[in-house]
Amino acid sequence: METRGGGSTSRCIWQYTESVFNQPTPVNYELTKSEEKLILLIIFRFIEQMALSNDDDVRNIVSVTVMARLGDDTIVLNNALKYLGEQTNVLSKEIEVSFGRSGNLKILDSTIRKR
Repeated sequence: METRGGGSTSRCIWQYTESVFNQPTPVNYELTKSEEKLILLIIFRFIEQMALSNDDDVRNIVSVTVMARLGDDTIVLNNALKYLGEQTNVLSKEIEVSFGRSGNLKILDSTIRKR
């Protein structure tokens, strides 16, 4: 990919997650909604694989770094729900219980019933 200065750079995964994290991306990439959805599916599949790891440290990273951040904002959590896998959903529920965010648990439970 080329930058305005003519050099090349790689895209950071967080630049693709505007639709989940409800934050404008720092660089305006013109992605179609289907391209954005595909990238988010890839990212969340990777996070799901991390959540399925036998390594406690890896699962802890998913819980504390990703799932806790998603639950910090109910809009973000709602946006992310359609991308969560089975294990990331479990970890999300665990982190919400430990943080005492019962409203988020209701959101997670309602989504599980819809699947």
